[in-house]
Amino acid sequence: MAKLKQSFELLSRHPEAGTLCTNLRNPYRALPCRSHRIFYAVGDQGVRIVRVLHAAMSAERVLI
Repeated sequence: MAKLKQSFELLSRHPEAGTLCTNLRNPYRALPCRSHRIFYAVGDQGVRIVRVLHAAMSAERVLI
């Protein structure tokens, strides 16, 4: 959990740190965190965490 919290703090300071997910319907970005991926959106009011998924899970299936 501490590593996830560090990643959330990183995203709050550097919203463009993650990779843009062009394969998803919405303009989400993703940041790897150990065995998970943090999916988030960047807007006028900052970063909004959408979902944290295990890396083995299909983002295309879950984030429709």
